Order: sequence, then structure tokens, then C-alpha cells
Amino acid sequence: MRTRTIGGGDRATPVSAIALGAMMFGTATDEETSFAILDRFLASGGTFIDTSNNYATGSTAPAAARASVCSGAG
Repeated sequence: MRTRTIGGGDRATPVSAIALGAMMFGTATDEETSFAILDRFLASGGTFIDTSNNYATGSTAPAAARASVCSGAG
């Protein structure tokens, strides 16, 4: 997967050019389905997961963090 760099200098971070929006993870999307989506995204080389908590009342970060740890990325 293509990458882009976010930030600059010593804070420059390479991320996948495609981001996965996790807005509904943990709310409208159940955990099993969320993990399946995250697994496929990570297997495709994705590294940029938008977990902003400004979209919905739920928090997507816990599901993304568990996926990161399970994949060995975290």
C-alpha cells in the first residue's frame, strides 16, 4: 500500500495513503465485524485508522487498540 508522511522533522510519521474510518466501531458495528474489518485493513498494509471521538457518542479507540495489540503493531 502506498504511504504518505504526516508531520515533519523528528515527528514525521509514515502512514498508509488510505485511512480507515472507524466512526461506527463499537456502536453500530459490532465487535466481531469491527475486528474483521480491522484485520483486513491491516493485512492490506493499512496503518492509518481514524478513531476520532468527535463523530459519535461511543469510543472507537478501544477496538482499534485491541486490534493493534492483537496484530503485533502495538
